[in-house]
Amino acid sequence: VDRAPAWSPFGAMFIGNVVSLSFARLALLRPWGIPVRRATGRELLSIGGPLLVSGMGPGGIRYGESLAIRERIGAASLGYYEAARILTQPINVLALGLLSAVGPRSMDAGHKRDRILARSWRIRYFTLFLSVAAPVAAFIAWDGPFNPLADRFSLAFTVPGLVALAAIRNVAANVSGPWQSEILGARRQRWLAVIMLLGGVVDLAALWWLGPIIGIQAAPMVATGVSTLRLAAYVAVMRKIYRTDA
Repeated sequence: VDRAPAWSPFGAMFIGNVVSLSFARLALLRPWGIPVRRATGRELLSIGGPLLVSGMGPGGIRYGESLAIRERIGAASLGYYEAARILTQPINVLALGLLSAVGPRSMDAGHKRDRILARSWRIRYFTLFLSVAAPVAAFIAWDGPFNPLADRFSLAFTVPGLVALAAIRNVAANVSGPWQSEILGARRQRWLAVIMLLGGVVDLAALWWLGPIIGIQAAPMVATGVSTLRLAAYVAVMRKIYRTDA
């Protein structure tokens, strides 16, 4: 079938959604005798609404960052930053893989209000994540002859230090993964949405203000600062939960 290559991702998403919805419909028919309780619209909204905001928030904030960079710093700087962001994606992939194993266990610890168990899984996550992410970030950020990516992504190294700042941004953004899972397990998903939205507002406002002053380096620097503030907020929320429900 002749088709434009640009339509391939949309076709894959369409097929994936059709298949997943078909399985969901099949589960509701209870062919295996498994009881299924139908949730009310209010229950779905109270649980799914904040999760939808938390899930779509990073994409919306990233889009807002791109607009702010283009308007306040310039389209060329946006291209440099996107190249640096793509180059440092392995850090995000590493965090995603670790959270696929640690996340459910952190959620269970948060649900049980088990502070000791939650701390144990946090330590394991941090140990594995930082022990791999730190050398990867150092290797990627180094524009030297032994870095094979330097020639392929030469655009990312146009602005000195941009790749290093982007790598630090990704590390800071993924450190809070276990705490987010604990908050989900504790059924405090509204706090996740609130922290995500407030952080996004601070991020975009600071980038809009500092962009023309500092340049494109402001984007990863502001994002790193906001990730640190979000981490402090997640820690405060879980400390209150553990202290209240102890």
